[in-house]
Amino acid sequence: MLVKSSFFLRHKKFIIFMGAVVLLTVGIFVYLSFGNKRMRKVSTAKPLTSKVTVGDITTSITGTGTISSASTKTVQSEVAANIQEVRVEVGSKVSKGDVLFVLDDTDLNSKIRTLEKSITTQNKSISEYKEDISNLNIYATSSGYVSNLTLNIGDTVNKNSVLFNITNNDVYILNSYFMYNKNTPIKVGDTASIMLTNNFMTYTGEVTYVSDFVTLSDISTPLQEVEITLKNPGYTIEGVEAIATVYGDNYSLKAYQSSKFTTKESSKFKSPSSGTIKSINVRNGDYLNVGDLIMTLENEDLIDNYNTAKENLSDLYEDLADVKSDSSFYTITSPIDGIVTSLSVSEGDYVRSETSLAKIVNNSDVEFQIDVDELEILKVEIGQEVKVTIDAITQTQSEPLIGTVSKIALEGTTMNSVTTYPVTISLKGSDEIKMGMNCSAEIIIEDKEDVLTVPVEAISSKGEKHFVTLENGEECEVEVGIYNEDSIEIISGVSEGDVIILPQLVGQSSSSTKEEKGGGSFGGFGGMGGAPMDMEGTGGRGNMPNGGGMPKM
Repeated sequence: MLVKSSFFLRHKKFIIFMGAVVLLTVGIFVYLSFGNKRMRKVSTAKPLTSKVTVGDITTSITGTGTISSASTKTVQSEVAANIQEVRVEVGSKVSKGDVLFVLDDTDLNSKIRTLEKSITTQNKSISEYKEDISNLNIYATSSGYVSNLTLNIGDTVNKNSVLFNITNNDVYILNSYFMYNKNTPIKVGDTASIMLTNNFMTYTGEVTYVSDFVTLSDISTPLQEVEITLKNPGYTIEGVEAIATVYGDNYSLKAYQSSKFTTKESSKFKSPSSGTIKSINVRNGDYLNVGDLIMTLENEDLIDNYNTAKENLSDLYEDLADVKSDSSFYTITSPIDGIVTSLSVSEGDYVRSETSLAKIVNNSDVEFQIDVDELEILKVEIGQEVKVTIDAITQTQSEPLIGTVSKIALEGTTMNSVTTYPVTISLKGSDEIKMGMNCSAEIIIEDKEDVLTVPVEAISSKGEKHFVTLENGEECEVEVGIYNEDSIEIISGVSEGDVIILPQLVGQSSSSTKEEKGGGSFGGFGGMGGAPMDMEGTGGRGNMPNGGGMPKM
């Protein structure tokens, strides 16, 4: 026993190794025996078949999203003011243009009045500046002789300063005193005979003024002053002494004493503008006629002030237009039809510009977005029909709602090397459709009716050619059309009712002739369902003409 035990201990590792070999050999034998029987059993199974049928086929792109309003507007105040009226509440249905809020426009109206007053003042200043500029050329406004002119070129004159005196001798004045007699009153317009005392020449004048004031002579005779005007007789008679007799309707009165002729009082000619004298066209003693140019002034400051005033006036008008345009902001109306879903202010509240006042949601038009893979985005077009199902509305599962593609994003989003593009689906709203509901969309790319179809996995390809295997094992070339994840259109090559063999899954047969040649298996068909692999044994996705595992359309 000791010897045996020692032997076992010395060869323990070897004995364990040999035992493992034996067990492994037995296991392989059993597996191979069972596997051959199973493979032989599968290889004798009846192949799957399908008939060529006539039906409808639709190609589409699907996606999911969340319902939102196609038109949601946040109503804001464009100006700072107090809320005077709030005419809606949460849940109110409103139409576009309905008044929602009225703001207090007291400050606005005050600004308008202030600006209008400033405009009036500025217009007056501009008119004065304009008149002053036109008066830099000074013209005579009355006729007569120039006197007391002491100014020279280069002198500065102010507006309304005296330039010179001007005397008009077209008529002479004789102021005489007559004895007052209330029974024979002298009247304006009475004729007067005037005799010059130095040569006794007589002229005819006219009473132009009768004083109501009665005075006394040195011998206490009541006297009244009478002004008699005589037209220039053709020579100067200023200072010449004369005595006058006035003739009434039935009387004549002789002046109490003689008096001297005078001219009308000399007038002071004032500058109608201010500036520096640039030129003088008259001198003392010259006779002026109305309209004669007397002198010219220059004043750059006056012109600058005029231009500045015009610019200021323009600014005031712009400010007034801006303020008046703001008046429309004090009556806030609804920008859309919809329902008021939130209200953030009350009457009397003070709001600043751009303060949110309310939110309006239009549920008559809704929308949602789905993400479309970059390989399929070029198939999507604005206006395409979309079948929409909404999870919460059971009826849409059997009767999908119809929407349209309304927007396709120009820029996609890339994640894990996959780029997708947001596509907006528009849909007519209803009372049942609520914002935030989950929905599914099926964008119809192409739709054909009454065409020959076979299961998409029935197609195998070799280069640009496509084939099906008939029931008798014969391989038949076919021309294909549109397809989806289930079916593919057959344009030519087989007829309705023909029976075709569907390929078995790879690995079900260990001795299939087709499998050895690399044909009859299938993989992804353009990302939409099963598709044939290349019959030349390229493997992977089918070697289709478009390089994407899809048959040539």
